Amino acid sequence: MLWEKKISFLNLFGFREYSKYRERLTTIKEYKEYFLKGSILDVGCGKNFNELKLFFGKRYFGLDLPFLKKNKDKNFINHNINLKRLPFKNNTFKNIICTDVLEHVDNPHLLIKELFRVSSGKVIISLPNNWPTFYWDIILGTELKKKIGYGLFEKSQPEGLRHKFFFNFEHACNFLETNCPKFFFVDDIRFIFEHNNDGIVSSLPILNKIYNILGKIEYSIIKKRMPFFLRNNIIIYIILFLLKFLLIILKLPNIIVTALLYGVEIKRFYNLFCRQVWFFYVIKK
Repeated sequence: MLWEKKISFLNLFGFREYSKYRERLTTIKEYKEYFLKGSILDVGCGKNFNELKLFFGKRYFGLDLPFLKKNKDKNFINHNINLKRLPFKNNTFKNIICTDVLEHVDNPHLLIKELFRVSSGKVIISLPNNWPTFYWDIILGTELKKKIGYGLFEKSQPEGLRHKFFFNFEHACNFLETNCPKFFFVDDIRFIFEHNNDGIVSSLPILNKIYNILGKIEYSIIKKRMPFFLRNNIIIYIILFLLKFLLIILKLPNIIVTALLYGVEIKRFYNLFCRQVWFFYVIKK
């Protein structure tokens, strides 16, 4: 399998790609050059529609469940993605985006086929690894924090919010690779970690919040929260440097302990601590 060739002991020893501030939205924006030409359909766009429409322009279209019916934009399509087919002809869009959506639908195997059917160029799909979220809950035998979209709640959750499938890193990779049709090929694969659950120490309650804040802090965030009279570039960069240096110090015990326990079978490490899998597909010419 291609994804197995991408896993690396460098990830185990701390050289990892982490999700950035605002997570999937930021990752999609990084690929503006990837979508240099042609229309874009974002299946399961959710509340990111308005910002991504502004970012990509008129060639961006979003599709999601009717719960976003208040959006009157002509580029927004209300559609129940649990239906068998997307409401488009073959090869309607040059590019397709579908990030962390397939786990919410009744039949992900049908929907992934539809994503490739309506694309005439490129497809980007991401899936979450559910296991890292529950690492310490299972060890301690108690739910430390309610997870939105997971579990069996007293009251029904809104359609599209709850996860209908619970899977790990290997499941996600195998699903995304084996469901690539013959007329597409896998162009790239990315494994993305979260600062607050990329190891044994960072997943600990309370500590995980500190790891997350330090990991995702950026220049713009510090500037926004600084008093006006202190908004000096040099001061902000010094603060940012000190916070990132503190993060490195905190990362060391997390990396060492995690590597000692899960370094023998590296897939166990990915199953427990790699938070997201991204596959990039390109149509064969």
